[in-house]
Amino acid sequence: MDKNGLIMEKRNFIHTLTGLFKRNRHEPAQRGLDVEDINKYTDHVISDGILFNEIPSPTENEELRCDFISKRLAEFGYTDINWEEGSYIEVAVAARTYTSESLLIFTDIETDEYSPIDSLVKLRNGMAIGIGLTSNSIGISTALAFAEFFLKEEIELEKNIRILFTINNNPEHNYNSMRKYLELNRDSINSAIYLGSISQSIIGYYSYGNYRLQVSLTIPESDDVINRGRNSAIDVLAKIAFQLGNISWDMQGDTFLNIAHVTAGIGYGHFPTGGLMELEIFSRDNERLKHALEMVEATIRTIAEDSDCEANVTVQSYIPYKEVTQESQRFLKAVTDAYEMQMIPFTVGQIENNAIYVKNNEIPVISCGIADGRRTYQEEFIYTDSIKTGLNLLLSLIILWNKEFGSE
Repeated sequence: MDKNGLIMEKRNFIHTLTGLFKRNRHEPAQRGLDVEDINKYTDHVISDGILFNEIPSPTENEELRCDFISKRLAEFGYTDINWEEGSYIEVAVAARTYTSESLLIFTDIETDEYSPIDSLVKLRNGMAIGIGLTSNSIGISTALAFAEFFLKEEIELEKNIRILFTINNNPEHNYNSMRKYLELNRDSINSAIYLGSISQSIIGYYSYGNYRLQVSLTIPESDDVINRGRNSAIDVLAKIAFQLGNISWDMQGDTFLNIAHVTAGIGYGHFPTGGLMELEIFSRDNERLKHALEMVEATIRTIAEDSDCEANVTVQSYIPYKEVTQESQRFLKAVTDAYEMQMIPFTVGQIENNAIYVKNNEIPVISCGIADGRRTYQEEFIYTDSIKTGLNLLLSLIILWNKEFGSE
Protein backbone atom coordinates (compact mmCIF):
# COMPACT_ATOMS: atom_id res chain seq x y z
CA MET A 1 0.00 0.00 0.00
CA ASP A 2 1.40 3.44 -0.94
CA LYS A 3 1.74 6.35 1.49
CA ASN A 4 -1.58 7.97 0.47
CA GLY A 5 -3.35 4.65 0.98
CA LEU A 6 -1.89 4.33 4.47
CA ILE A 7 -2.97 7.86 5.33
CA MET A 8 -6.52 7.17 4.13
CA GLU A 9 -6.61 3.95 6.12
CA LYS A 10 -5.51 5.76 9.30
CA ARG A 11 -7.95 8.60 8.57
CA ASN A 12 -10.79 6.05 8.40
CA PHE A 13 -9.55 4.63 11.69
CA ILE A 14 -9.77 8.11 13.26
CA HIS A 15 -13.35 8.41 11.95
CA THR A 16 -14.31 5.15 13.59
CA LEU A 17 -12.47 5.55 16.89
CA THR A 18 -13.64 9.11 17.46
CA GLY A 19 -17.20 7.93 16.92
CA LEU A 20 -16.67 5.30 19.59
CA PHE A 21 -15.45 8.03 21.94
CA LYS A 22 -18.85 9.75 21.91
CA ARG A 23 -21.19 9.13 24.84
CA ASN A 24 -23.82 7.69 22.52
CA ARG A 25 -21.97 4.77 20.96
CA HIS A 26 -24.52 4.65 18.12
CA GLU A 27 -23.79 8.15 16.86
CA PRO A 28 -22.21 8.35 13.40
CA ALA A 29 -18.42 8.13 13.44
CA GLN A 30 -16.64 11.39 12.68
CA ARG A 31 -13.12 12.70 12.20
CA GLY A 32 -12.26 14.92 15.15
CA LEU A 33 -14.80 16.96 17.08
CA ASP A 34 -18.21 17.71 15.59
CA VAL A 35 -19.18 21.31 14.80
CA GLU A 36 -21.04 21.86 18.06
CA ASP A 37 -18.17 20.49 20.16
CA ILE A 38 -15.45 22.31 18.26
CA ASN A 39 -17.24 25.64 18.67
CA LYS A 40 -17.87 25.01 22.38
CA TYR A 41 -14.29 24.07 23.20
CA THR A 42 -12.86 26.83 20.99
CA ASP A 43 -14.94 29.31 22.98
CA HIS A 44 -13.59 27.78 26.19
CA VAL A 45 -10.00 28.10 24.98
CA ILE A 46 -10.50 31.75 24.09
CA SER A 47 -12.44 32.74 27.22
CA ASP A 48 -10.15 30.90 29.66
CA GLY A 49 -7.11 32.19 27.79
CA ILE A 50 -8.32 35.77 28.19
CA LEU A 51 -9.15 35.32 31.88
CA PHE A 52 -5.79 33.68 32.57
CA ASN A 53 -3.88 36.31 30.62
CA GLU A 54 -5.34 39.13 32.72
CA ILE A 55 -4.40 37.58 36.09
CA PRO A 56 -1.49 39.55 37.67
CA SER A 57 1.87 37.79 37.51
CA PRO A 58 4.30 37.07 39.00
CA THR A 59 2.94 36.50 42.49
CA GLU A 60 4.40 34.32 45.26
CA ASN A 61 4.48 30.75 43.88
CA GLU A 62 2.14 32.02 41.14
CA GLU A 63 -0.73 31.46 43.56
CA LEU A 64 -3.25 33.62 41.67
CA ARG A 65 -2.80 31.84 38.34
CA CYS A 66 -2.55 28.41 39.97
CA ASP A 67 -5.75 29.11 41.91
CA PHE A 68 -7.52 29.89 38.63
CA ILE A 69 -6.35 26.60 37.10
CA SER A 70 -7.25 24.58 40.19
CA LYS A 71 -10.75 26.09 40.41
CA ARG A 72 -11.43 25.42 36.72
CA LEU A 73 -10.35 21.80 37.11
CA ALA A 74 -12.63 21.43 40.13
CA GLU A 75 -15.52 22.95 38.16
CA PHE A 76 -15.01 20.31 35.47
CA GLY A 77 -15.42 17.61 38.13
CA TYR A 78 -11.86 16.66 39.08
CA THR A 79 -11.59 15.73 42.75
CA ASP A 80 -7.99 14.51 42.80
CA ILE A 81 -6.00 17.62 41.88
CA ASN A 82 -2.30 17.29 42.61
CA TRP A 83 -1.08 20.82 43.42
CA GLU A 84 2.58 20.93 44.41
CA GLU A 85 2.91 24.52 45.59
CA GLY A 86 5.41 26.53 43.58
CA SER A 87 6.05 23.69 41.14
CA TYR A 88 3.05 22.25 39.28
CA ILE A 89 -0.60 21.25 39.13
CA GLU A 90 -1.58 17.85 37.70
CA VAL A 91 -4.72 15.88 36.96
CA ALA A 92 -4.96 12.45 35.38
CA VAL A 93 -7.52 10.60 33.27
CA ALA A 94 -7.23 6.85 33.88
CA ALA A 95 -7.38 4.20 31.18
CA ARG A 96 -10.39 1.87 31.16
CA THR A 97 -8.18 -0.94 32.48
CA TYR A 98 -5.03 -0.68 34.58
CA THR A 99 -1.85 0.26 32.73
CA SER A 100 1.35 2.03 33.70
CA GLU A 101 1.64 3.73 30.29
CA SER A 102 0.84 7.44 30.22
CA LEU A 103 0.88 10.29 27.75
CA LEU A 104 1.93 13.55 29.40
CA ILE A 105 0.29 16.70 28.03
CA PHE A 106 2.04 19.63 29.64
CA THR A 107 2.32 23.38 29.41
CA ASP A 108 3.97 26.10 31.43
CA ILE A 109 2.81 29.11 33.42
CA GLU A 110 5.12 31.80 32.04
CA THR A 111 5.55 34.86 34.24
CA ASP A 112 7.74 37.30 32.33
CA GLU A 113 5.29 39.39 30.30
CA TYR A 114 2.35 40.53 32.40
CA SER A 115 1.32 44.19 32.09
CA PRO A 116 -1.79 45.64 33.79
CA ILE A 117 -2.65 47.50 30.58
CA ASP A 118 -1.08 45.57 27.70
CA SER A 119 -2.25 42.16 28.97
CA LEU A 120 -5.91 43.21 28.68
CA VAL A 121 -7.14 41.26 25.66
CA LYS A 122 -9.01 42.81 22.74
CA LEU A 123 -11.00 40.77 20.20
CA ARG A 124 -10.86 42.34 16.76
CA ASN A 125 -11.14 41.13 13.14
CA GLY A 126 -10.80 37.44 14.02
CA MET A 127 -7.85 38.07 16.33
CA ALA A 128 -7.30 38.01 20.08
CA ILE A 129 -4.70 40.69 20.87
CA GLY A 130 -2.79 41.06 24.12
CA ILE A 131 0.67 40.76 25.61
CA GLY A 132 1.14 37.27 27.07
CA LEU A 133 -1.36 35.41 24.90
CA THR A 134 1.33 33.72 22.84
CA SER A 135 3.44 32.81 25.88
CA ASN A 136 1.57 30.96 27.09
CA SER A 137 -2.03 31.76 27.98
CA ILE A 138 -3.58 29.92 25.04
CA GLY A 139 -1.45 26.85 25.77
CA ILE A 140 -2.78 26.90 29.34
CA SER A 141 -6.42 27.28 28.28
CA THR A 142 -6.04 24.50 25.70
CA ALA A 143 -4.75 22.12 28.36
CA LEU A 144 -7.78 23.08 30.48
CA ALA A 145 -10.12 22.46 27.54
CA PHE A 146 -8.75 18.96 27.03
CA ALA A 147 -8.95 18.24 30.74
CA GLU A 148 -12.64 19.14 30.52
CA PHE A 149 -13.14 17.17 27.31
CA PHE A 150 -11.62 13.92 28.54
CA LEU A 151 -13.63 13.99 31.76
CA LYS A 152 -17.02 15.21 30.54
CA GLU A 153 -17.14 13.20 27.31
CA GLU A 154 -16.51 9.97 29.27
CA ILE A 155 -13.86 8.79 26.85
CA GLU A 156 -12.54 5.26 27.30
CA LEU A 157 -8.77 5.28 26.92
CA GLU A 158 -6.39 2.39 26.45
CA LYS A 159 -3.67 4.36 28.23
CA ASN A 160 -3.58 7.05 30.89
CA ILE A 161 -3.40 10.74 30.11
CA ARG A 162 -1.75 13.15 32.54
CA ILE A 163 -2.29 16.89 32.16
CA LEU A 164 0.39 18.99 33.81
CA PHE A 165 0.75 22.73 34.39
CA THR A 166 4.32 23.58 35.42
CA ILE A 167 5.55 26.87 36.85
CA ASN A 168 8.54 28.47 35.10
CA ASN A 169 9.75 25.18 33.66
CA ASN A 170 12.69 26.71 31.82
CA PRO A 171 16.50 26.69 31.83
CA GLU A 172 16.71 29.95 33.80
CA HIS A 173 14.96 28.18 36.69
CA ASN A 174 16.96 24.97 36.12
CA TYR A 175 13.77 23.14 35.12
CA ASN A 176 13.05 22.72 38.84
CA SER A 177 9.33 22.10 38.46
CA MET A 178 9.72 19.39 35.80
CA ARG A 179 12.74 17.97 37.60
CA LYS A 180 10.63 17.50 40.75
CA TYR A 181 7.75 16.02 38.77
CA LEU A 182 9.85 13.47 36.89
CA GLU A 183 11.62 12.34 40.04
CA LEU A 184 8.23 10.95 41.11
CA ASN A 185 6.67 9.99 37.78
CA ARG A 186 9.39 9.30 35.20
CA ASP A 187 8.78 5.53 34.93
CA SER A 188 5.09 5.90 34.11
CA ILE A 189 5.47 8.35 31.20
CA ASN A 190 6.34 6.95 27.81
CA SER A 191 5.72 10.04 25.67
CA ALA A 192 4.84 13.72 26.03
CA ILE A 193 3.40 16.72 24.20
CA TYR A 194 4.27 20.30 25.17
CA LEU A 195 1.43 22.70 24.35
CA GLY A 196 2.43 26.16 23.22
CA SER A 197 0.17 28.96 22.01
CA ILE A 198 1.37 29.61 18.45
CA SER A 199 3.37 28.13 15.55
CA GLN A 200 0.77 25.47 14.79
CA SER A 201 2.56 24.32 11.63
CA ILE A 202 5.91 23.68 13.36
CA ILE A 203 6.48 20.33 15.07
CA GLY A 204 9.13 20.98 17.69
CA TYR A 205 11.39 17.93 17.73
CA TYR A 206 15.08 18.61 17.19
CA SER A 207 17.17 20.01 19.99
CA TYR A 208 20.60 21.59 20.33
CA GLY A 209 22.90 21.93 23.24
CA ASN A 210 22.89 25.58 24.17
CA TYR A 211 24.22 28.32 26.41
CA ARG A 212 22.20 31.40 27.24
CA LEU A 213 24.37 34.40 28.11
CA GLN A 214 23.77 37.87 29.43
CA VAL A 215 26.30 40.63 28.74
CA SER A 216 26.12 43.77 30.87
CA LEU A 217 28.16 46.73 29.70
CA THR A 218 29.27 49.80 31.65
CA ILE A 219 31.37 52.78 30.54
CA PRO A 220 32.41 55.82 32.60
CA GLU A 221 29.56 58.20 33.37
CA SER A 222 29.22 61.45 31.48
CA ASP A 223 26.90 64.41 32.00
CA ASP A 224 27.49 65.73 28.49
CA VAL A 225 25.55 64.22 25.61
CA ILE A 226 28.33 65.38 23.24
CA ASN A 227 31.27 63.02 23.76
CA ARG A 228 33.36 63.22 20.62
CA GLY A 229 35.80 60.35 20.23
CA ARG A 230 34.23 58.24 22.98
CA ASN A 231 32.43 54.97 22.43
CA SER A 232 28.93 54.82 23.83
CA ALA A 233 27.41 51.62 25.15
CA ILE A 234 25.49 51.36 21.88
CA ASP A 235 28.71 51.63 19.86
CA VAL A 236 30.35 48.85 21.88
CA LEU A 237 27.35 46.53 21.72
CA ALA A 238 27.15 47.08 17.96
CA LYS A 239 30.85 46.15 17.62
CA ILE A 240 30.28 43.00 19.68
CA ALA A 241 27.25 42.01 17.59
CA PHE A 242 29.11 42.64 14.33
CA GLN A 243 32.21 40.71 15.39
CA LEU A 244 30.27 37.71 16.71
CA GLY A 245 28.12 37.67 13.59
CA ASN A 246 31.20 37.25 11.41
CA ILE A 247 32.64 34.22 13.20
CA SER A 248 32.51 30.92 11.30
CA TRP A 249 31.70 28.41 14.02
CA ASP A 250 32.05 25.14 12.09
CA MET A 251 32.00 23.82 8.55
CA GLN A 252 28.85 21.73 9.07
CA GLY A 253 26.67 24.62 10.21
CA ASP A 254 25.68 22.72 13.36
CA THR A 255 26.97 25.50 15.64
CA PHE A 256 25.49 28.98 15.53
CA LEU A 257 24.72 32.05 17.60
CA ASN A 258 21.59 34.13 18.07
CA ILE A 259 21.63 37.64 19.50
CA ALA A 260 18.21 37.63 21.15
CA HIS A 261 17.95 41.05 22.76
CA VAL A 262 19.90 44.32 22.97
CA THR A 263 19.09 47.40 24.97
CA ALA A 264 21.12 50.51 25.85
CA GLY A 265 20.66 54.13 26.85
CA ILE A 266 17.69 55.91 28.41
CA GLY A 267 16.69 58.27 25.60
CA TYR A 268 17.22 61.74 24.12
CA GLY A 269 19.64 64.08 25.86
CA HIS A 270 21.63 61.32 27.58
CA PHE A 271 24.92 59.70 26.54
CA PRO A 272 24.45 55.87 26.66
CA THR A 273 26.74 54.60 29.43
CA GLY A 274 25.12 51.22 30.08
CA GLY A 275 23.68 48.41 28.03
CA LEU A 276 22.59 44.81 28.02
CA MET A 277 22.83 42.04 25.46
CA GLU A 278 21.26 38.58 25.66
CA LEU A 279 22.51 35.89 23.33
CA GLU A 280 22.41 32.13 22.92
CA ILE A 281 24.83 29.65 21.40
CA PHE A 282 23.59 26.38 19.84
CA SER A 283 25.45 23.25 18.79
CA ARG A 284 24.93 19.54 18.22
CA ASP A 285 28.43 18.88 19.50
CA ASN A 286 29.06 19.56 23.18
CA GLU A 287 32.80 20.12 22.71
CA ARG A 288 32.19 22.66 19.94
CA LEU A 289 29.57 24.29 22.13
CA LYS A 290 32.10 24.74 24.93
CA HIS A 291 34.70 26.05 22.46
CA ALA A 292 32.16 28.53 21.04
CA LEU A 293 31.43 29.81 24.55
CA GLU A 294 35.14 30.46 25.10
CA MET A 295 35.37 32.31 21.77
CA VAL A 296 32.35 34.48 22.60
CA GLU A 297 33.71 35.40 26.04
CA ALA A 298 37.15 36.19 24.63
CA THR A 299 35.70 38.33 21.82
CA ILE A 300 33.59 40.36 24.23
CA ARG A 301 36.49 40.89 26.65
CA THR A 302 38.79 42.08 23.86
CA ILE A 303 36.28 44.56 22.44
CA ALA A 304 35.45 45.90 25.90
CA GLU A 305 39.10 46.43 26.78
CA ASP A 306 39.77 48.18 23.46
CA SER A 307 36.74 50.42 24.05
CA ASP A 308 37.68 51.39 27.62
CA CYS A 309 34.58 49.87 29.20
CA GLU A 310 33.64 47.03 31.52
CA ALA A 311 31.77 43.99 30.30
CA ASN A 312 30.43 41.17 32.49
CA VAL A 313 29.36 37.92 30.85
CA THR A 314 27.00 35.71 32.87
CA VAL A 315 25.97 32.20 31.83
CA GLN A 316 22.23 32.14 32.48
CA SER A 317 21.73 28.48 31.58
CA TYR A 318 23.37 25.48 29.96
CA ILE A 319 21.71 22.50 28.26
CA PRO A 320 23.88 19.69 26.83
CA TYR A 321 23.07 18.07 23.50
CA LYS A 322 21.67 14.54 23.45
CA GLU A 323 20.96 12.27 20.48
CA VAL A 324 17.35 11.35 19.69
CA THR A 325 16.23 7.82 20.53
CA GLN A 326 14.45 5.30 18.30
CA GLU A 327 11.33 5.70 20.43
CA SER A 328 11.45 9.46 19.75
CA GLN A 329 11.61 8.81 16.03
CA ARG A 330 8.63 6.49 16.31
CA PHE A 331 6.64 9.11 18.20
CA LEU A 332 7.51 11.74 15.59
CA LYS A 333 6.05 9.42 12.94
CA ALA A 334 2.75 9.27 14.84
CA VAL A 335 2.76 13.08 15.10
CA THR A 336 3.40 13.66 11.39
CA ASP A 337 0.67 11.13 10.55
CA ALA A 338 -1.78 13.20 12.62
CA TYR A 339 -0.77 16.39 10.76
CA GLU A 340 -1.23 14.64 7.42
CA MET A 341 -4.63 13.26 8.43
CA GLN A 342 -5.76 16.77 9.34
CA MET A 343 -4.18 18.06 6.08
CA ILE A 344 -2.09 20.65 7.94
CA PRO A 345 1.21 21.61 6.24
CA PHE A 346 4.10 21.29 8.68
CA THR A 347 7.81 21.54 9.14
CA VAL A 348 9.86 19.69 11.76
CA GLY A 349 11.87 22.23 13.71
CA GLN A 350 13.51 23.00 17.01
CA ILE A 351 11.72 21.89 20.16
CA GLU A 352 10.59 24.48 22.71
CA ASN A 353 13.02 25.09 25.57
CA ASN A 354 10.28 24.12 28.04
CA ALA A 355 10.36 20.56 26.65
CA ILE A 356 14.13 19.99 26.50
CA TYR A 357 14.47 18.62 30.04
CA VAL A 358 11.83 16.00 29.22
CA LYS A 359 13.69 15.14 26.01
CA ASN A 360 17.01 14.85 27.83
CA ASN A 361 15.38 12.31 30.15
CA GLU A 362 14.90 10.14 27.02
CA ILE A 363 11.14 10.56 26.95
CA PRO A 364 9.78 10.89 23.39
CA VAL A 365 8.42 14.44 23.27
CA ILE A 366 7.33 17.05 20.75
CA SER A 367 6.17 20.63 21.15
CA CYS A 368 3.37 22.15 19.11
CA GLY A 369 1.35 25.35 19.04
CA ILE A 370 -2.42 25.16 19.21
CA ALA A 371 -3.02 28.25 17.03
CA ASP A 372 -1.52 30.55 14.46
CA GLY A 373 -0.50 34.03 15.49
CA ARG A 374 2.43 36.35 15.86
CA ARG A 375 4.66 37.71 18.56
CA THR A 376 6.66 40.83 17.79
CA TYR A 377 8.42 43.51 19.78
CA GLN A 378 5.26 45.62 19.83
CA GLU A 379 2.33 43.19 19.84
CA GLU A 380 1.06 39.65 20.29
CA PHE A 381 -2.03 38.15 18.73
CA ILE A 382 -3.78 34.86 17.98
CA TYR A 383 -5.97 34.07 14.97
CA THR A 384 -9.00 32.69 16.81
CA ASP A 385 -10.31 30.50 13.96
CA SER A 386 -7.02 28.58 13.88
CA ILE A 387 -7.77 27.23 17.37
CA LYS A 388 -10.42 24.93 15.87
CA THR A 389 -7.83 23.33 13.61
CA GLY A 390 -5.43 22.98 16.53
CA LEU A 391 -7.99 21.23 18.74
CA ASN A 392 -8.82 18.67 16.04
CA LEU A 393 -5.12 18.15 15.38
CA LEU A 394 -4.34 17.47 19.03
CA LEU A 395 -7.31 15.12 19.39
CA SER A 396 -6.22 13.17 16.29
CA LEU A 397 -2.72 12.83 17.69
CA ILE A 398 -3.99 11.64 21.08
CA ILE A 399 -6.32 9.10 19.50
CA LEU A 400 -3.56 7.78 17.27
CA TRP A 401 -1.13 7.59 20.20
CA ASN A 402 -3.79 5.93 22.36
CA LYS A 403 -4.05 3.03 19.91
CA GLU A 404 -0.59 2.71 18.42
CA PHE A 405 2.22 4.25 20.47
CA GLY A 406 3.63 2.44 23.47
CA SER A 407 2.19 -0.96 22.57
CA GLU A 408 4.36 -3.61 21.01
